[in-house]
Amino acid sequence: GRDFAHLRLQEPEAPLSRLLVLLFREVCERQARLVAEWLRVGYCQGNMNSDNSALCGVTLDYGPFGFLERFDPMHCPWVGGGAEYSFGRQPQAAAINLSILSEAWADLLRAVATEEGLTRAEADEAVQQTREGVSSVFVDAFHATHDEHNRRKLGLVSWDDDAAELWTSLFGLMATRSGPQGIDFTVFFRSLGDLTNDLPDGGDGLAA
Repeated sequence: GRDFAHLRLQEPEAPLSRLLVLLFREVCERQARLVAEWLRVGYCQGNMNSDNSALCGVTLDYGPFGFLERFDPMHCPWVGGGAEYSFGRQPQAAAINLSILSEAWADLLRAVATEEGLTRAEADEAVQQTREGVSSVFVDAFHATHDEHNRRKLGLVSWDDDAAELWTSLFGLMATRSGPQGIDFTVFFRSLGDLTNDLPDGGDGLAA
């Protein structure tokens, strides 16, 4: 389709088996970046099963979705959703969908490999690269995108282990120590932008 036409332009001589591998790995990257964007803005899809996931990496299904107001990582706007479709579990839900899709993709790849006359080893390598789309490409793209969003939310100039620990601690405090009324997800992070001038060191180490 048109969403992936660039793959043919990038490798015009590539066989179909190669293009299928590239396509699936890009699908994984797009899904990872999409879910990271959802977490950035407090969006919960609410019913993220496989038929509500688009290969091109856009948001589908305008039924039970919702945005967080009171922060709750287990929030799910769909009454039948449960924990597996909650706000905080969306990366895992996406990975599960892609993992299941990778098995069907592997069957397709093996059929194409046979038509192309590839050896068993070559077909196995193509299947392995496809499965790594979930275990490697998706995971790396999600963390890279999500970490960058978190860095910007906190106003830090860089992201390292200390920053990640700070985020994890803050995430836990927001979920467990904010009282019965909770914390407004959007307003809380917007309010952090007003703190820099009040810090005793002038906000050294924070992004401008």
